[in-house]
Amino acid sequence: MNHTNHLSKEKIASLLQAKHYRITVVDALPSTNTALKEGAICGAPHGEVLIADHQTAGRGRLERSFYSPSGSGIYMSVLLRPSLPLSIAAGRITTLAALAVSRAIRRTSRLKTRIKWVNDLLIDNKKVCGILAEGIRIGEENAVVLGIGINVKSAAFPAELADIATSLEEHGVAPDRNVLIAAILDELFSLDLAHPQDWMSEYKAQSAVLGKSVWILPFGGEPYEAIAIDVTDNGALMIERNGEIFEIFSGEVSLRLEDKELIS
Repeated sequence: MNHTNHLSKEKIASLLQAKHYRITVVDALPSTNTALKEGAICGAPHGEVLIADHQTAGRGRLERSFYSPSGSGIYMSVLLRPSLPLSIAAGRITTLAALAVSRAIRRTSRLKTRIKWVNDLLIDNKKVCGILAEGIRIGEENAVVLGIGINVKSAAFPAELADIATSLEEHGVAPDRNVLIAAILDELFSLDLAHPQDWMSEYKAQSAVLGKSVWILPFGGEPYEAIAIDVTDNGALMIERNGEIFEIFSGEVSLRLEDKELIS
């Protein structure tokens, strides 16, 4: 079996510089985020990591499906128990995770990604990674389940994804998934959630939207055009519209609008 196709918790653990994770690898699950949320409720610790070779019901934002074929990608969730309020932690974690994955991809493949607010990594304007941070309240404690999905090896994407998704392999490199997972976890641990000022400038430098005209699709609303001008320390997008500046904390952002359908 090709080494890039075999996931091993022992190999991942041996590669980690940070030893604050407890790793489980399984062949298949409906969704690593769903399973780890259940684990969090049952007392799983900060740093619990769940990785599946294949998801049968992988989820993205807005309950969209996330294509997760066997042997092709990284589908993992990390349980974090931040001391910050969920209203702050979830946005920061999504932002921090995007930067951590971007760093790890560059470290293991030398490929440069761009970050599309709020949760996608792009190569040549096609999605290579999706991130989903889900906050939950358990008694008096906060928890965030951070889901990361990366297209590593080329796969036959469904028709609806063929023009908007890509893989690392399509750009010349398919790193060992164990190596990339370890790099992501180390980068996650190296970034301080409490001090976004230490890493936010690096995040902004990799943004695919700042300074550009974008389309905003509010949940349940009509899309509108605005200029993306900044990202706050808590992960909100600052936009300018009709001379007014305001922050948005949720919704979708697209770099283009075609045939009156939002392409995000």
